[in-house]
Amino acid sequence: MNIDSGLDRIGMTKEEVLMCIGYPSHLGIKDHTMQYTREYILEKDEWYYMKSRRGRIILIFGEGKLARIVN
Repeated sequence: MNIDSGLDRIGMTKEEVLMCIGYPSHLGIKDHTMQYTREYILEKDEWYYMKSRRGRIILIFGEGKLARIVN
């Protein structure tokens, strides 16, 4: 995943984000996505990606499009 290089831009759809960096690892702090369907994940507006053991990036969507990236 390379947020800094512009793979994830504000305004991208959830499908575009999935194509660029794949599924999120979590939908919340302890909510692993392995147990959910694609449709359920696409309904959620906060996707967590793990950068390292202690770091994460949160992608926040609004109206189906990427609205904010939180490091």
